[in-house]
Amino acid sequence: MWRRSLNLRAGEPRDPSDGERATQSFLWFFTCINTLTGFLHMRRFLLALGLLAVPASAQAVPLLPGLSVVPNEQSIGSGSLLASGTQTGVAPGAYTATLHYAVYKNAGGTLDFLFQVENASSSIDSLRRLDTKDYTGYSTDVFYAAQDAALASTSAFVAGTQAPTMADRNAAGSRVGFDFGTTNSDPNRLNPGEISRVLVIRTNATGYKNSTANTTTHNGVDFNFNTFAPTPEPTSLVLLGGCAGLMGLRLGARRLRKGVDAAEPTAAV
Repeated sequence: MWRRSLNLRAGEPRDPSDGERATQSFLWFFTCINTLTGFLHMRRFLLALGLLAVPASAQAVPLLPGLSVVPNEQSIGSGSLLASGTQTGVAPGAYTATLHYAVYKNAGGTLDFLFQVENASSSIDSLRRLDTKDYTGYSTDVFYAAQDAALASTSAFVAGTQAPTMADRNAAGSRVGFDFGTTNSDPNRLNPGEISRVLVIRTNATGYKNSTANTTTHNGVDFNFNTFAPTPEPTSLVLLGGCAGLMGLRLGARRLRKGVDAAEPTAAV
């Protein structure tokens, strides 16, 4: 006979069935994922402890999904500029706007996303709002940067005058926006020829990717810009890929063993 006998001697261990092997493999995979998740949460927790060591007066305003807050003025503090860019957008017959943007690694080891909007003197409309994305799954604190030596060291921005009146985050947590007044007669609006203060979104992210943002005038004209946004850190992606790869090896070994067992002659009983 060339198939394995189903009769087992007393005390002989039984091989698990295909269903049992599959269950064991998936349990192993989810254990790996849970371990990875715990590692990332612990890393973020330790980073948060570092941030909590900063005096309360230097804290930005936490912004949770579905809420609105009034940003305060804070120094971005010590850190390093990782990337920056500038883009000018023209909405014919409405306005010309320039967006300066940057990613800054703060002293706590996490990333700040910085934005500044210029409304050209040739514009015929004031700017009402800046929307940025995507912050899904990340914490966000907001403020506008003090115009001090720390900001000057980034060399990515210019002196601005208009502070935001409000910051909000949508219920899904993906978008963070800054308002400059609610009507065309609001004294806080970003008029032609004016420049905003540097708007800061402080996150618990440690990696970044390309993204988009958009400005809106008080008459409802939009323009999209290229910017940056948080992304999972490379180490977490490597660990996740490692879990998937190890599971693939485990399943491959199981198939190989099954093929060997199928070709193995059964000893006479």
